Amino acid sequence: MNLVENTQKRLAAWKIDSLSLAGRVTLIKDVTSALPNYTMMYVKCSSETCLKLDKFNSDFLWGHTTNKNDVYLIKWDNVCLSKRNGGLGIKKTKNMNQVLLTKIGRWLLHGENGIWCKLLQYKYLKNRNIADSELTKGITCSSTWKDIAFGAKLVAKVFNGE
Repeated sequence: MNLVENTQKRLAAWKIDSLSLAGRVTLIKDVTSALPNYTMMYVKCSSETCLKLDKFNSDFLWGHTTNKNDVYLIKWDNVCLSKRNGGLGIKKTKNMNQVLLTKIGRWLLHGENGIWCKLLQYKYLKNRNIADSELTKGITCSSTWKDIAFGAKLVAKVFNGE
């Protein structure tokens, strides 16, 4: 089952009408935003997938169902702001995906000693820096590796002040 179907199935199981706005925010933050976390650590989700997941969360937040169409009270971008900045602290799926990809990238960039890090370094890096922009070009590698390398490049940009 893919991320979109899994999230949609989970949201459909809850009774929207019996939850307050605060209850819906809590469920979005603690459950539907957390469901795809494991997958998003090593797979860069497409923009379409991220938008669908955000749409499900937005519809759930405002109580939309297939039978009921209400008006969105606040732009999703504003809802996703931190509480300090006037939002509800819900994280956008695309941003969360990038953060989770950087986690594994950071481990590889800083020489983590786990066996899986050593395996990836041996198989793909071969004495090269993971932040090398040419790392995934011209070689046959898995899409997962390309996504992890993308996360490492994001980490390198932050550390280089870009």
